[in-house]
Amino acid sequence: MSSPTLVRFVLLLALPVLGCGGKSDDGSTGGTTTPATDSGGSSDGGDTIEPIYPTDTMDRVLLYYGHGGYAPESAKGNFDDFDEAVKTTFGWNTDHRSDWTSDLSAYRMVGLVALGHDGGEPLDDSQLADLQGALAAGTRIVFFADRESCASTVMADALDRLGSSMGFTGSSADVNMRIDATDLGTHQLTAGLSKVIFKEPCWVDSSGGSRIVNHIDFVVAAAQRPATGGDIVVIGDFQAIDGSGYLDDDSADNAAFAEQLVKVDPSL
Repeated sequence: MSSPTLVRFVLLLALPVLGCGGKSDDGSTGGTTTPATDSGGSSDGGDTIEPIYPTDTMDRVLLYYGHGGYAPESAKGNFDDFDEAVKTTFGWNTDHRSDWTSDLSAYRMVGLVALGHDGGEPLDDSQLADLQGALAAGTRIVFFADRESCASTVMADALDRLGSSMGFTGSSADVNMRIDATDLGTHQLTAGLSKVIFKEPCWVDSSGGSRIVNHIDFVVAAAQRPATGGDIVVIGDFQAIDGSGYLDDDSADNAAFAEQLVKVDPSL
């Protein structure tokens, strides 16, 4: 066999080997799986991701205000009504913390409340690893914004390092503007709901995620499942579930929205 013929023969033998090496970087045995962008776990790439949901032992909720987050105040950020509703409805306690805890194993939802609102350093590698571990166990990580934190680099950095392509645009509704959002997407958070009220929310960049609350040309909340574990939710205004009175507004579904936020129920 001549040298050119031998080279062609070797290349033909190698082609099937090169074409079958479809393992992704995470060590999976199938083709590369793209992140899912909805609550059902199906991705735009056609692959299916089976979501992981919290277990019965995950019976707490965390609201974290460190890293320059918005601490509870009488005007807003007072989550007593939210805490009481979660306790009454589900029997779960809500922890408020300004100092970090590395043990997130009991939390079915971790809410990061307007991080960077008052300065603050980005989360460090170990804290990001804690959040990634919580996501892998099925915990929902929620980034709550406030009008004064729309351009927070602390939240933008954390979202990026958690593998989310979502974020906040840096802009918001006008001061004191009330948003009665009725354009609700198909998602666990809005299943069966008609209207959720927000006050001067930050607008959300839902790139790569699912829009779950919209207002005219703007997105108010979005969700994304970056891997097979829990999802990441970005919400433009924490006052939707704080002590501003919207939880008690009979004209809206804010109370149900808050409940579904922590329930993380695969049946919805």
